[in-house]
Amino acid sequence: MSYASVARDAGGRYWLYYTGWDGTPGGLPLRIGLATSSDGRTFSRVGVDPLLPLGPTGSWDDRWLQGAFVLPGNPWRLWYAGGDGTANRIGSARATGPYNWTRS
Repeated sequence: MSYASVARDAGGRYWLYYTGWDGTPGGLPLRIGLATSSDGRTFSRVGVDPLLPLGPTGSWDDRWLQGAFVLPGNPWRLWYAGGDGTANRIGSARATGPYNWTRS
């Protein structure tokens, strides 16, 4: 786990967004995962799938995603880095809560 970002919602729950390796040989792709906590000390992973899937084949973020930064609100906003193996870029997404993101 690396590139962690923690957001706290209005109810006091903590949401930890992190970069993790999905186990593919060669070290890529990196993906964004999610864990939660009620006390900000002990976190539990949410689900087994990445929070945001890689972009479609041929897109700018079809190889890796990392470095999530999240701001809770209405809507929640997510900024992340991604790449296709040639260039790295910054993307954004929105959600009505801490997951189920839609790319902007």
